[in-house]
Amino acid sequence: MKILLVLIAALLIASSVLAQEGELDAQEVPEEKALGQAGMVFEGRQFLGEVVTDAARPSKWVWGTVEDIDPQGGALVIRHLIYETSEEALKTVDVDDKTVFLGVAGLAEMEAGMNVTIDYKDKDGRWVADVIEVEAGGTP
Repeated sequence: MKILLVLIAALLIASSVLAQEGELDAQEVPEEKALGQAGMVFEGRQFLGEVVTDAARPSKWVWGTVEDIDPQGGALVIRHLIYETSEEALKTVDVDDKTVFLGVAGLAEMEAGMNVTIDYKDKDGRWVADVIEVEAGGTP
């Protein structure tokens, strides 16, 4: 009977130590969204990693075909596939001074019909390109 009580006490102590080691230390982050390690968004908290604000959040990407270019306005229109609905859509992508071009020097060298991959950030419903890559042989 004493052996059983000693074993139970040892198990309780061991499980208590393991539970304390496994707890996440959440820190308050004022009015920012943090991105957890598993890619989950937590409002105002940081879990096991750095706080990722909206400005530093990783880009999204899209593959499409250039439909129209406006070098003076700093934008292009692409036709792309919406994967959830399997429908094609037209979307305007803005370009700024931070946009990196691969395969061309800039919007002035682009032509309708080129296939592109674009890394972008969605800023209040407007897509702003981080990287625009023209596919090799992408000239129409």
